[in-house]
Amino acid sequence: MNNIGKMGILILESDSVMRSVLRDILSPLGCVVRIAKDIGVAVRKIHEVEPDLLIVSPYLDGVSGDEAATFLRKDGPGMDILMVAGFPHDDRIENRMLNHGIHSFPPPYPKEALLQKVRELLTARDAAKTE
Repeated sequence: MNNIGKMGILILESDSVMRSVLRDILSPLGCVVRIAKDIGVAVRKIHEVEPDLLIVSPYLDGVSGDEAATFLRKDGPGMDILMVAGFPHDDRIENRMLNHGIHSFPPPYPKEALLQKVRELLTARDAAKTE
């Protein structure tokens, strides 16, 4: 059974334009999409809505995306994390993030490809919940 429409996504992005773009890209999924501009807001949102997926930028004000994701995992231990990376594909970077349980999505990423990646993560999560 596909319950993606009932799942929650939290976007952690410092840049207001990117927050808006990501929200618009993800809205066709039908998920509850919440936005956080910094790590403090993200912590509050995680406690409020318990998102299934955190989408985080690698470059945040005052902290790196992987540091923020690792920190936030403590407040949302069950959520998946997808870093929409601002750097080209590099196996060394990808392996480092995977060692911390963080999926990456390197540019360029057309909106259809990002939607597909998010769909895959949420579908896998939904399937794991029903097992």
